[in-house]
Amino acid sequence: MPNFANIAIAGHMGSDPDLKTIGSGTTICEFSVAVNTGFGDRKVTTWYRVTLFGKRAESAANNLAKGQAVIINGTPYIDEWNDKDGNTRQTLKITADNWTFGGAANPVANPAAANNAPAPAAADPDDDIPF
Repeated sequence: MPNFANIAIAGHMGSDPDLKTIGSGTTICEFSVAVNTGFGDRKVTTWYRVTLFGKRAESAANNLAKGQAVIINGTPYIDEWNDKDGNTRQTLKITADNWTFGGAANPVANPAAANNAPAPAAADPDDDIPF
């Protein structure tokens, strides 16, 4: 039986995207996303570190900014390391397959990219049918 893990999160950008190119020429974009669950005294914020590669990385770096709502879909994993005091630490990470804007209003970090946004879909005339 194959193994499979997939996660979808909707939250807000906790940092501006950090775009870099590694020695092989691969483009990498990293940023954090905060996801709030619960409410009142039971509200919890979970932070995820997200990594994108290639064209998706470039697109995220050009279009996303700190504070913006975003939806991420990808493969989750836990990164574990020892801090300077020898304590074991863990971070939730996602290698993202896809991303999309998470809110109705989509502020764009790069205003030139706003001109390339797809037009909203036309209303379906069959929506008025009561069945």
